[in-house]
Amino acid sequence: MRKLYYDGKIVTMDGQKICDALGVEDGKIVFAGTAADARLQAWDEKECLNGRLVLPAFTDTHMHVLHYAMLQEELNLYGADTLEKMIAMGKEKVQSGASYVFGMGWNQEVFENPVFPQKEDMDKISGDIPVIMLRTCGHIAVVNSKALEMIRNMDIAPDVMANVNFEKGWLKENAMRLYMSLIPKRDAAYIQKLFLSAQKKLNRYGIAAVHSDDMASIPGTTWRDVVEAMTKLDQENQMTVHLREQCLVFDANGEFENFVRETKELRAHPGKYFEIGPRKLLQDGSLGAKSACMIHGYADDPDNHGIPTYTDDELYQQIKEADRQQMDVAVHAIGDLAVQKVIDALEKVIGESDRPSHMHGIVHAQFVTEEDMARMAALGIQAYIQPIFINSDLAILDQRVLPEYQSEGYAWKSLQEAGILTSGGSDCPVEFFDPLKNIYTAVARKSLSGGGAFAPNEALSVYDAVRLFTSSAAKAGGHAHDHGMIKENYAADFVVIDKDIFETDPEEIKEANVIKTVVGGHTVYQV
Repeated sequence: MRKLYYDGKIVTMDGQKICDALGVEDGKIVFAGTAADARLQAWDEKECLNGRLVLPAFTDTHMHVLHYAMLQEELNLYGADTLEKMIAMGKEKVQSGASYVFGMGWNQEVFENPVFPQKEDMDKISGDIPVIMLRTCGHIAVVNSKALEMIRNMDIAPDVMANVNFEKGWLKENAMRLYMSLIPKRDAAYIQKLFLSAQKKLNRYGIAAVHSDDMASIPGTTWRDVVEAMTKLDQENQMTVHLREQCLVFDANGEFENFVRETKELRAHPGKYFEIGPRKLLQDGSLGAKSACMIHGYADDPDNHGIPTYTDDELYQQIKEADRQQMDVAVHAIGDLAVQKVIDALEKVIGESDRPSHMHGIVHAQFVTEEDMARMAALGIQAYIQPIFINSDLAILDQRVLPEYQSEGYAWKSLQEAGILTSGGSDCPVEFFDPLKNIYTAVARKSLSGGGAFAPNEALSVYDAVRLFTSSAAKAGGHAHDHGMIKENYAADFVVIDKDIFETDPEEIKEANVIKTVVGGHTVYQV
């Protein structure tokens, strides 16, 4: 069926081209131009857009979609503004008959009394069942005595055990993932259920594609379960969100080699909606947990330079192995020291590689020196950035980063002007995935709750902010040829918005809403 949408302000993201009509057939855009020209063609159905703004559907280039969906079934702590409220929420879960308590979203910086929760606090929730509460950043958890007792009885690698603080009840970085052994195991069917639930919400906010780190997040499952579940959904035509996996597969016992071998066919021939993306690696932690690796330490902890995941040689070897297997990497690095170490390793690997091209990237690139920006550009290293991080981080920036180094942070305009491909994500569930609020923070450089702008010289234009989630996001995933623009022969994925964010006051962008989402030519959400 051929369908025409007309009388809209259609910002194609194909250069500066704006049109007022677009036509769709068999999941593809077959026309993008004027309504007058469109009337010269035959259409089976027509829909008036009533002058509304139309954009390519959004892509979030870094999130944790399965973890987000699982959290909706567990304990969501993002509304807890006191430690006492966090404890009360946990007790309520226990009273419901739960055999464990697992939550995420607390942030001591927003507590009325900003204290870091400890084991004794979690013991107030329960002493009989494990209690695991992940901080909003996902890089540290606080647990109760029962959980620590269970951990003591596990066979745990020394480098993981080193990040377990039994006195305080803290699980940092690689130890944080011990939660997967403390709560009931799931299976591939559960993964399918989670994704189907999440994609409805993603479509609600205009998202038609995500790059997601899911392979080490659901208890009792492995990367094989994720591949099995998503391949089945794709083959059964149940997906309305394109999923590109950022593959966090740990290298214990040759598992990465197994992954490469068993996904060879899928990597060579991706599904319609599911594909294998880069190898995901982590090199540091988070700013809030003071585990991001910072060259100059922390303003409130100057001798602390963060927690590196790998030594220089280990990082090089991890990237080298991915490159040998014809895979790119997407490496988590928030602090400027972590970014520097990742660039050092990539520079060496790229120099030795016989691959004709690559799309290696740094996830977050939150603090980058001017020198390292130039190195990233020269090496063709992309940046998966999260403008929405400014929403939470402004409250702790002065505590964490010395004033003379704050200009290295959240420097999105400088990244773009350096010639670095930048695409936008949310890191959900760390922050919510609404792209319009993400676009707002890229433009306004403010918290969603108000206040002054941070380094307004780094603000993006609305057009450049939209690019993060459309054309640049498509390019980041190797789909510049068929996604991210409203253009003939591209996927018919687009959104209709209730405000013209290009013309309204920037403060109104965060109030804009998606009123219609079309994926593959089919309406998947409509007000």
